[in-house]
Amino acid sequence: MSPRANILILDLHPNISAGVLELLRASGFDGDSVTIAEAAGKIAVTTHFDLLLMGGAIPFAEQDLALENMRRSLPDIQLRRNSPFDGKGPVDYVIEALGELV
Repeated sequence: MSPRANILILDLHPNISAGVLELLRASGFDGDSVTIAEAAGKIAVTTHFDLLLMGGAIPFAEQDLALENMRRSLPDIQLRRNSPFDGKGPVDYVIEALGELV
């Protein structure tokens, strides 16, 4: 069975990204993670992603750079900035951002 969507996670903490990927994969999604905004744009050149999920600790300038780089390769990619204060988990963000696609 193919994944519901392919998600790129941009987070400063690789251990957090690994946990998020594990949760997403358990819910039928797939993806990858990077820790540097510039890397997000580079990986998008070779791999299709449906969603860029960013950790809340990433400075806004880095978030904007990542999105700008991603949009060059994937103009239709969805962006979701996650917040540790709203009580939602990563799977909630993915479903909310991608809506009917998943």
